[in-house]
Amino acid sequence: MRFRAALSCLLLIALALTSALVGHATSYDFATKIGAQAVDNILDLPASSIVDVTTFSLTNIAG
Repeated sequence: MRFRAALSCLLLIALALTSALVGHATSYDFATKIGAQAVDNILDLPASSIVDVTTFSLTNIAG
């Protein structure tokens, strides 16, 4: 169990470092072409899922 947690932690740290490097290598023009609207659409799905899970959990706790 600890091995899986440690492996997950190392993978996430590597992903964070890789994203920092890719972020510096990405040009400003590319970032403006993607735009905030595309990022908003991508982040909308996890946000709505979090609301659904929270509502379900609170319903079970109160019920």
